[in-house]
Amino acid sequence: MEWKEFILSLAIGEGILGKVKREIPQFEILPSRTVSFWRPKEWRSEESKEGKDIIVVRVDNLTDNFIHEAAHARWTWRCPKTRQMLQRWGVLLNIVEDARVEYLASTQWGHKFSEEYPPFSSSNWEWLEDGEKLAWGVYIKRIASSTGKEIPPEWKKALELLRVDDCYRELIGVKSPEDMEGFLTKWWGEPLKRPGYLPCTGEEMADEKRQEKEIQSGRELRRELEAGGSQKTTPHRFKGNPPSAEKAKRVKSLLQMLFQNDVEKTPSTYGRYNSRRDMRGKEDCFTQKKVCATNLIFIVDTSASMLSIKNDVRAILLAVKELSKEGVLTGAVLFVGGGECIKVPLPTTKPIEKVNFQGGTNGYKKAVPLAQSYDFVVFLSDLAIDEEDRKAIESLSKKSFFLYGGPYYRHLHALADKWKIPRSRRLFAPTLEGAIKLLLEVIT
Repeated sequence: MEWKEFILSLAIGEGILGKVKREIPQFEILPSRTVSFWRPKEWRSEESKEGKDIIVVRVDNLTDNFIHEAAHARWTWRCPKTRQMLQRWGVLLNIVEDARVEYLASTQWGHKFSEEYPPFSSSNWEWLEDGEKLAWGVYIKRIASSTGKEIPPEWKKALELLRVDDCYRELIGVKSPEDMEGFLTKWWGEPLKRPGYLPCTGEEMADEKRQEKEIQSGRELRRELEAGGSQKTTPHRFKGNPPSAEKAKRVKSLLQMLFQNDVEKTPSTYGRYNSRRDMRGKEDCFTQKKVCATNLIFIVDTSASMLSIKNDVRAILLAVKELSKEGVLTGAVLFVGGGECIKVPLPTTKPIEKVNFQGGTNGYKKAVPLAQSYDFVVFLSDLAIDEEDRKAIESLSKKSFFLYGGPYYRHLHALADKWKIPRSRRLFAPTLEGAIKLLLEVIT
């Protein structure tokens, strides 16, 4: 549905849109090409309050997106207790509240949503903790309930040992913030520590400053659409927060050593022994050790599990972007996730350092053919891959490396053993700087 048609139907009050409109408080509706969210007037800062809720809807599925956010406006509690719970429980509260309000929208408004089930990945599932698996179970039950679609067999099998039905049944009976607090405490005990492993995060839309920026952008887009502008959506790919400038500077200084070509000559006692030069009586019989990896491609895993190191990955991308602009390196960046593969040649003006992390990992099968022509391939990944992806990347074994600097680097060794990735290709360290130093050792 086009924006003008949607707004007209909403104004006339026809069908489901009219029914929903009559049941929620006064609101201002704004379009977006990237995100959807609801901001109640009670939660906006004093200087930005205008007496109405704000509902921002992504324009690719206006009816579904509007009804979902309107369901929050109708049934999500606006009291301070809800905000306190959001600060404490974070993503987990978003997941269960989405499920609760969509159940109410389906049963009381009679709306059927059109969301599809996410692909199931056995390797991702093995990495999840019990609480994370239960959160995924609630998410899958939400889709089943709000769409009427049968749960796929692979998801049924994965969830059969969890008490998902009991959990969901109790959730839809929650009537107050106090009930919700008790429900979360009973089933999870404490907030989950790894939001990146959950099905939906909203990590870039959690703060009011970001929402106010999207609201202003929505007003500009509304004027554009009303004037006949294009409604084409853009991927929510580079809409994250920028990395720390200080961290990016440190990373850049390390990477600059990797891509420096004009290495100063050093005494002959340094480097690799060259027997032919020695036999000819050459004084310098050692081949100078120098960096040669100027034509390099980074393959970036953009799945939600990477959220735990999102700032480190963004710092690498900012450093690579700046070095390419300075002419130090050539190459490209491939963003892989959710079955998609986006190639960005370097240098670039795109804000690749603001990449988002969401959805699943699958997509390496499309990425590998695009990486064949490069001297070296560096994967920025947590190895939450499946068998098909493993087979795809195996063809790059002689010139590819897996780089990871973060708290789960020991666990990555276990996954690398599972996927039979040689130790020589693993650049795993507790910190990002440590991982990059390992990269310097293998590509110099």
